[in-house]
Amino acid sequence: HCGQVADGRPSSLDRAMSVTLAVCQAAKCSQKCSPALLRDIEEFAICGKIQVKVEGTSCLNHCGNGPNVEVAGKDGQRNVVNAVLTFKTMEKLFYDSAQGAELSDTQRKVAQLKFEARREKLPETRLAKVEEAFGCLGGFERALKKNPKSASHLLVLRAQNLGKGEEEAALKDAESASKLVPSWAQAQLAVAAALSALGRHADAVVAFQAGIELTASAQDKRLLNKALKALQDKAAGPGGKKSKQKDLGASGDPRVEVSPEATSLLRWGEEGVVKKSAGDPEKSIYKRLGGEEPLEKMVFGVYDLMRVDPELGPFFERFAKTPETLTRLKVRTVDYLNGEWGGRPYEGPNLFESHASMLIDDWLYDGMMHMYHKMLKLLHVDKVLSAEIIDSLEKMRPPIVDPGGILLKEMEKKLAKASADRKERMRLHMLKKAQEAQDAKEAQEAKDAKKAQQEAAKQQAVKKQPKKKEGTSADKKEPPVAAEEDAPTASAKTSVPVPEPNSVTSSVETADPPEVAEPVVVAPPKYICVGPVIISL
Repeated sequence: HCGQVADGRPSSLDRAMSVTLAVCQAAKCSQKCSPALLRDIEEFAICGKIQVKVEGTSCLNHCGNGPNVEVAGKDGQRNVVNAVLTFKTMEKLFYDSAQGAELSDTQRKVAQLKFEARREKLPETRLAKVEEAFGCLGGFERALKKNPKSASHLLVLRAQNLGKGEEEAALKDAESASKLVPSWAQAQLAVAAALSALGRHADAVVAFQAGIELTASAQDKRLLNKALKALQDKAAGPGGKKSKQKDLGASGDPRVEVSPEATSLLRWGEEGVVKKSAGDPEKSIYKRLGGEEPLEKMVFGVYDLMRVDPELGPFFERFAKTPETLTRLKVRTVDYLNGEWGGRPYEGPNLFESHASMLIDDWLYDGMMHMYHKMLKLLHVDKVLSAEIIDSLEKMRPPIVDPGGILLKEMEKKLAKASADRKERMRLHMLKKAQEAQDAKEAQEAKDAKKAQQEAAKQQAVKKQPKKKEGTSADKKEPPVAAEEDAPTASAKTSVPVPEPNSVTSSVETADPPEVAEPVVVAPPKYICVGPVIISL
């Protein structure tokens, strides 16, 4: 995960172990997808088993040319690569900084699809790219079995892009990713985001804290802690008090009570994570020992002596089988002692978390202490400083060995409590959903019944209305016929127009014919016109 060293091949070990890729996360670079680039570089390193340290960083003072990546070697040389905007540019960055790094054609294609997906504008297009990447891996089920790391990356990417109404599916994808790679911080953060989207903020806080604990980069931790406070405020509710990290106790979980003894051990184990040794740097163990080179000689020598010891050596089969894993163990021990004894600050998990899976007991720790005594003599370290070193190492025994299993019990108690709380919240959530569905069903049924009643009432009203009778012959109005009361005069005879053939009636034309307001039924005419002659009836 981010900031941690990934497993790699011996051919690139010495070169890559000393390389750090720091991706600028300042405002201008962020506008050019630098957060996505950080994830791309991190996942590229993990899938390619490239041993480089990947982390976010503040402004690199190359604004306007971003996104920018600083390549830093152990020798102090630093080089800023500008405008890492394409997949080819990112790929070249790896090949130039970590010799021997290479990906298979399938891994490269999947990495390219993820790179493109994170820069698509529409969620639908991003999801299509994810499904295409699963296809490259032989399908979803095959990817889970054969390529768990790549599958977990794709599951998180899919969970982040599922839309409204698909929160449960997003949570399922995120949880599957966290099971495939439990130590990957982004999977835990995706679980937290999905839980928060479902309104389960208290569970989201627990998952978010787990993600922060798995994140080694100081820059990432600062950003995540700000987001954690906002999430804790949501969990507290509208009228609740704001949650503060310092009030959470050693476990980081406000719902878990931790015994005072376990609390002191946990907090002691966390001190080395964020602090250098107190006091004057010139008087520190690191400075008096001679700095980095003597410290490396001492630590590397101790592990070499333990590895070849007939009694202690076989125990390394549990946690350092290969030369690569043994080298990584040496390097991480040097990193921790640097921060503990006054050198450069250490960034990483506390002593208990980093040794919990090794099952180190007092007998094995005694063997290690014996080898430290030997190496201090071989390096001719003076007695006063040797005594301080042995005393400091002895104080590290409680969180590493966990006498009586105190810390393990507290961790199991915390996990059991969180699991029980989560199950209870899920049960209540499902009950609430079922009740909401029942209420919605009843409301719809009532609405449908009311609508049916209204339709029935309308039909009944239509049936009660009287039917309209068809009009009779008496109701039909005949066209008006002009009445002739008096016989026409001679002058009128000449003004009568000649009717059309077959015509049997005619109107007498006058200068000012009277207006007929309404048509009236009149008696049969007294005269008929036959050609130019008017005959009286």
